[in-house]
Amino acid sequence: MKLSVNGEDREFPDGGRLGSLLDELALSSRKGVAVAVNQSVVPTREWGERELSEGDAVLVIQATQGG
Repeated sequence: MKLSVNGEDREFPDGGRLGSLLDELALSSRKGVAVAVNQSVVPTREWGERELSEGDAVLVIQATQGG
């Protein structure tokens, strides 16, 4: 299925879950990461269960530090 991840089109297996997508993006540590699907924030505890659908827009924000 096709998804938008941070504005970029991406192919992902049908029936895939948000947690699997984050693993694929090497963001499985989840520390300092916030995720929204179709403009709704998904709590960290729901990432492993949240199914993705064709056309979903996923926004991943990762905190960084700087000075």
